[in-house]
Amino acid sequence: MFLRFYGLKEQPFGVTPDPRFIYPSRTHSKAFNSLFCGIEAGCGFLALIAKPGMGKTTLLVGRRFVLIIGECQNLDNSVLETVRLLSDFGTPRAKLMQIILAGQTQLADKLSSPSLAQLRDVATISSH
Repeated sequence: MFLRFYGLKEQPFGVTPDPRFIYPSRTHSKAFNSLFCGIEAGCGFLALIAKPGMGKTTLLVGRRFVLIIGECQNLDNSVLETVRLLSDFGTPRAKLMQIILAGQTQLADKLSSPSLAQLRDVATISSH
């Protein structure tokens, strides 16, 4: 109904956010600028906090978002499985984030464990 009313060609409110439909309100712009300044200043840890549906994820996509985790050989398999679940987020056109797992040679042994089969399935490139 509202597609016709607003002259839209596709549904802007899907299950996962689509950065093509972001409305950069003053609040979103302020949050983005705060994050940008923190990144530029080299802050080690930043937090973006808002109620559900306020556009946190949409504020972060539109650019390449890369999560790099080092020393992964020391992580429990349950933590690695949780990281794998993060890779499920995406739009029909692209993933919302890219994840790089870095670790020592023991990481290869850990990834070959049967409990991490689903993680191996989604890891498209493994470089040694």
